[in-house]
Amino acid sequence: MAIKDHFNVSIGDMQLKSHKKTSRLPMGSDMEALWSGFAEQQVLSSLQVLVSEVRARETDPKSITATILIAIFAMLGATFESHNVVATVGTGIIRGEDMTPLGAMTMMFTAAVVTAANTWTKWPVSTSQLACFSVVGSALAMGAPVFWGTTIIFLCVTWVATPIVAAILGYVFTHLTDWIMKGRSQRAEKFLGYFLVVGCCYAAYTLGANNTGNAVGVFFGLKLTTEMQAGFIGGIVIAVRALTLGRPILEKVGKGIVQLDLNMGVGAKVAQSITAHTCAFMGYPTSMNQALI
Repeated sequence: MAIKDHFNVSIGDMQLKSHKKTSRLPMGSDMEALWSGFAEQQVLSSLQVLVSEVRARETDPKSITATILIAIFAMLGATFESHNVVATVGTGIIRGEDMTPLGAMTMMFTAAVVTAANTWTKWPVSTSQLACFSVVGSALAMGAPVFWGTTIIFLCVTWVATPIVAAILGYVFTHLTDWIMKGRSQRAEKFLGYFLVVGCCYAAYTLGANNTGNAVGVFFGLKLTTEMQAGFIGGIVIAVRALTLGRPILEKVGKGIVQLDLNMGVGAKVAQSITAHTCAFMGYPTSMNQALI
């Protein structure tokens, strides 16, 4: 079926209508860190556009293919390119020797509860900001030094700049796409749809690279794993998240803010992915929700 000019996504039934330290960490802390990873929301923003592109119902095989693609690419990004963010959360905000099992459990429990609450109320929230400042709050309570001048200040600059840069890039890429597609045939529009699928897979890869360290950086800080091992653990959890639970944030991003057409979808996903991937490469986790919105 040819791709029309615009798409209205019904997230509720997944319809698309064409129209336009060295000691072992206690199990409780393991579970809290994994829960924090399991509560990641941002993968759903990639699913929102990708699932719309394959115009699937929940039982449609194409919908299953879409979610599998997102899970695979998120796990790849988490395993092979999350090491800088894992190092930042694990040893870049406070010293590794100051990271204790109890402190790690408190950090991740705090971030997980707040994230889960925001997911339930359907409001996009930055798990990067929650995770990093949960570490800061626990460090202050323990009397541990915080690296304000070498890490926190750069994180804050990154968080302020992310939505601004993403908005500019989104504007540029959307207008560029409009210009390229002006007067083009439906065959060209179909090609653009495939390009959007590739862009969403890249966004999922970026998600794994950018957000996994928020949940599993404490494993590296406690010297339980290497950066890659921690990333792999987090990647598995995010993949499970993509394949199973939760869809509320889709409604907020997909319908509660703006109706996306195909050109806007391409511009938004490319802008989000480039912005967040650059931050992850530098080791500063940022909000993919803010980058997308």
